[in-house]
Amino acid sequence: MAFQNSCIVVPNGDCSCFTVFDNSLWTDPPLPANVVTATINVTVPGQITPYSYSVPTGSIPNLFDPNVGVQVCASDLGYGDFFPDNEYTITYTIRYTMVLHGPVFTVTYVIIKAFICGILCCMRKKRLSLPPPPPRGCDYEVYEKLSLAEGVLRSLLYANCCGNMQSALQDIEWLKSYCANCGIPPHSVQRQDAGCGCHSTPERHNQDGRWNNS
Repeated sequence: MAFQNSCIVVPNGDCSCFTVFDNSLWTDPPLPANVVTATINVTVPGQITPYSYSVPTGSIPNLFDPNVGVQVCASDLGYGDFFPDNEYTITYTIRYTMVLHGPVFTVTYVIIKAFICGILCCMRKKRLSLPPPPPRGCDYEVYEKLSLAEGVLRSLLYANCCGNMQSALQDIEWLKSYCANCGIPPHSVQRQDAGCGCHSTPERHNQDGRWNNS
């Protein structure tokens, strides 16, 4: 059976960076020591030319250390300080040899991840800003909208887990629209933070482990 690489991608708490861990089933050969180069390309829907990160030679062994990995930050790739809420296609490519100075082989692994720290921050702020429920029950419009948004968020997590990018993108756009009115001036809506000011003072989030769909 031909060798095939694979990896796990773990975003950090504020979506400023993610860490790549190689979890390929290595044989003998090739072994991690046979890897010559490692490259991580990132694109979002509609982006033709990928942002590319070449892992420094001295850092390649970190890919195979489950406690270290290789960190790639939004600023490394030209996205700014944070990865905007979106679906990201991450392509992990390694070139390796079977024997010293032998032919070089190339394998590629693709994983799709949803980075939605802005949306998660918005949802938390929306929950915290809810007014007390009226005596007749929780039928304020704001409660109904938040309940609907919670359902869309669950749909997004499920779609991303199952690899349904089209559905996930629709859910992300709906939630970004919902989060556009987060109690800050309208001109801020176009920022990368889902319109909630969440990234102006970064806050930590625990992203759902189901997003690590390797």
